[in-house]
Amino acid sequence: MGDRDSDDIRATHPFRPKDIKLFMPYLKPLLFQAVLGIILTVFSTFLLTLLPLTSKVVIDFVIEKRGFERLEALLSTLGLSNLFPLLKGSLSDLKTLITILVAGGILIGLFNIAHRYLMVRVQQGITYNLQKGLFERILRFPFSFFRKEQSGYLLSRITDDINGIQYLFTDSISQIITRSATLLFGVTILLGLNYRIALIVIATIPLYILLNIYFGRGIKRVSHREREAQAVASREIQEVFSGMEVVKAHVTEDEEGKRISESLQNLMQNRVRRLLLSTVSVHSVKAIQFVATLLVIWYGVAEITKNRMTVGDYVAFTAYIIALSGAANSLSWVWLSLQPVFASL
Repeated sequence: MGDRDSDDIRATHPFRPKDIKLFMPYLKPLLFQAVLGIILTVFSTFLLTLLPLTSKVVIDFVIEKRGFERLEALLSTLGLSNLFPLLKGSLSDLKTLITILVAGGILIGLFNIAHRYLMVRVQQGITYNLQKGLFERILRFPFSFFRKEQSGYLLSRITDDINGIQYLFTDSISQIITRSATLLFGVTILLGLNYRIALIVIATIPLYILLNIYFGRGIKRVSHREREAQAVASREIQEVFSGMEVVKAHVTEDEEGKRISESLQNLMQNRVRRLLLSTVSVHSVKAIQFVATLLVIWYGVAEITKNRMTVGDYVAFTAYIIALSGAANSLSWVWLSLQPVFASL
């Protein structure tokens, strides 16, 4: 009972940002590459966020030759009125627009390739530094520690925990920055297109946060139990294999098989609980997005009939809703995926 209580205390212990400092010595040699990769990610995300505006440009500027007043007002506010004739001519010409899109696509591709290369270097570097440092530290533990903890248990915890921490410092951070930047740039553009409807989208953000916090706590608790169950199962399997002579001599195959079966069943139950919580969380987020999308459609049509919104604005708005919904879903999934990692810290 005491072990279970201690597991619960550790699993429910809130993750603190200062816990990341423990890993800074392993990340410091790779800091420049990581920062450069993040900068490339932000630039690439900004360019990608502009793509849904293409529908507005094509419908309003290229086809209908209207809606330039807002662009002119924006440039005047920024003190760039001299650029208006050039931009008006470029955005209203289909060939020029396609050329701009092709150039932008090539630039985005180059940014993504460079970013991916840097992140792989950082990922593998962190993994090497962590494995090396952790192994050297474990070797300095007293002999009594190794008598208490079986090698199967240690190997399972070291492997699983390092893989999780590797995900935290590379893929997860990259995705968090990308999706957060998408939401930031996207919401800013939506406010420019129609602030009334944009407020509907903004109003859903607190709901996303509350859902992630609520389900995240449960997933973190179950994830810690799952990792412990995995380590215990590995330990018991290793014990059976290393003591096979004793098992055969005392004819305890059935007892050992039952013991391992119980450990694996415990592991399976915790894994199912975690996956169930993750699934319910993701679909709860999708339900909020669905309601928000219906409201956007409803009010969008009303805004068009009142001449507060062009058809190009509406199409672009719809495209942004899809893009931002995907970004919100990804952020939710990353947060849930990080709970097993936080359980390891």
